Amino acid sequence: MKRMGNTVREGKSIHDHLIELTYEKVREILIAQRKGMEMPRKELAELLDTQPSTALRYEKGTYTMNIPLFMKICHILELNPVEVFSTAHKQAKAEIKKHSIKKGED
Repeated sequence: MKRMGNTVREGKSIHDHLIELTYEKVREILIAQRKGMEMPRKELAELLDTQPSTALRYEKGTYTMNIPLFMKICHILELNPVEVFSTAHKQAKAEIKKHSIKKGED
């Protein structure tokens, strides 16, 4: 299944869909934490030594974060990277399960 925003399309395996959705949830967690800390994207960009437009692309998923960047963002946002991944993965699995039950694919 392939995710496009909040919709699911056929064409990718559940495993691929889980990976994409987990990454989407990771981004959502990071954005929520940044906003919860009342940190403007511009400030995050400065701490990452990049442009605000680049930080926006990471948040939107246009650019993919590598692991060192993810770790640095977690450090800046005072998050445990393992907990972020774990939470994101659980949320993604729950969403897939919910979708599967709705579609009768269980």
